[in-house]
Amino acid sequence: MTADRSNFGRNPELLLSFIICSRNDGYDGNSLWRLQTALNYLGLQAATASLQSSVEAVVCDWGSSVPLADALVLCPEALAVTRIVEVPRALAEEHQMESPFAEVIANNTAIRRARGRYIGRIDQDTLVGRRFLDRFLRMVRDSSGNAGNSASTSMFFIGRRHVPLVFSRRSFNMKVVNRFIGTYSQFLPKAGAHYRPWFDAPVGIVILDRDLWKACRGYDERLVYWGFMETDLGLRIQMQGRVVDLEREIGCDFYHLDHTPISLTVTRRRKNERRYPKLFAPNGPGWGLAEQSLEIRCVVPSSQALEVHDGSPNGVEHFARDVAKDWARLSGISLARCIRGLFEGDRIEK
Repeated sequence: MTADRSNFGRNPELLLSFIICSRNDGYDGNSLWRLQTALNYLGLQAATASLQSSVEAVVCDWGSSVPLADALVLCPEALAVTRIVEVPRALAEEHQMESPFAEVIANNTAIRRARGRYIGRIDQDTLVGRRFLDRFLRMVRDSSGNAGNSASTSMFFIGRRHVPLVFSRRSFNMKVVNRFIGTYSQFLPKAGAHYRPWFDAPVGIVILDRDLWKACRGYDERLVYWGFMETDLGLRIQMQGRVVDLEREIGCDFYHLDHTPISLTVTRRRKNERRYPKLFAPNGPGWGLAEQSLEIRCVVPSSQALEVHDGSPNGVEHFARDVAKDWARLSGISLARCIRGLFEGDRIEK
């Protein structure tokens, strides 16, 4: 455990930091399971590829009553790469104003304390595949392709695939999760950025060079409600650089554990205004709670086992039909959202 006042320091050995924001509040049911599954999956994939020394996961715990560091059950491989930045509840409530969760500030808090050469934001319930780790880190080391030639001024993004709710709501153990992704990864439906012209949709990951994060001062901390934070970031990056769909070079290897039923209505939460940004760096120098001394902890090792289903092979094959149904439904709804967005709600105001 350390108390840290952020100085945006770097560890030369780390090539990629994954930053995540979360809270131990049971959001949409099994949020703790989704987060620890994402962290366990990342740790296992990094270990299998012998890349543990090159990656880290920095989780901002945004005001949990029971800290995530005490509640998560992680495998040794995940423990080795995970750090938790704890924001006390009173401080979180002070900065989020009327929003139930100020994702932009929580993400920025993790960004300020990440140590990798590149920093990528993922959702707390996104699984990162080994193919991405292999290809992106090789690209970085070789300084070839888009990541090598224009990383200092580019925002890279990759879309994601959906793990259907019928699977993720049952909180399976890692044996079943690994087998499911290994069996069906290429058949899972694509979503988010795949159905929009560029990045104006949920993405699997958004990656910036750490110096670019510092220059643009992270996500706009005025956008404390839902949506538009990635779009705003991309529009600001385009003021001085470009936005790059990295899937064209290294493929899509991100898998989102669904936690809400798929519908035409994305969310009923209060949304941020969609306006073209005027400033490249809208936040002050203290962005990401840089002036706060926050505890940075490792997850407490635990022998506790979650109450999950067993890892029998039948647990995977059972969902093949449901995945196919989910793909058809998601594709139709995503197309409908795009058409509706062209005429109604997805315009960006000047």
